[in-house]
Amino acid sequence: MRVMWVTGRQASRPAPGASPGAGFTLIELMVVLAILLMMGAIFPFVLRRTLPHERVVSGSQRLRAAIHDAELHSRSTGESSVLDIDTLSKFLPEGAHLSLNAPDGTALAGLTVFPDGSVTAGRIDVREGTQHLTVVTSALTGRVRVE
Repeated sequence: MRVMWVTGRQASRPAPGASPGAGFTLIELMVVLAILLMMGAIFPFVLRRTLPHERVVSGSQRLRAAIHDAELHSRSTGESSVLDIDTLSKFLPEGAHLSLNAPDGTALAGLTVFPDGSVTAGRIDVREGTQHLTVVTSALTGRVRVE
């Protein structure tokens, strides 16, 4: 039986199957900690660049879903549904802005969704900072897509 005496006490034995020198040194642990701290310092800068884009994407998807919900409501009731700018802007995250235009560029007050599934042709531009996406509605097919 092998026993090591360090400070007058018996040293702990290594776990079965482990070599006597197994483990990390203090330097190795400090290097890993330094790397994690550097990554943590960089993270807010990366997040600040990508977060506006994600908010614009999610806002555009919510607008598309709202138009689809209005289409379902219109079909079930047999009456046209109108989505004005105030209603549409409720689906956007804070800080994002929208503009609603006809395909020729003239401003629209809202979109009308008809019981037959068609919708007023228009372009809803969603912006936050430099990020921009457009929700396009087709009057002919009623299709709504995000560009």
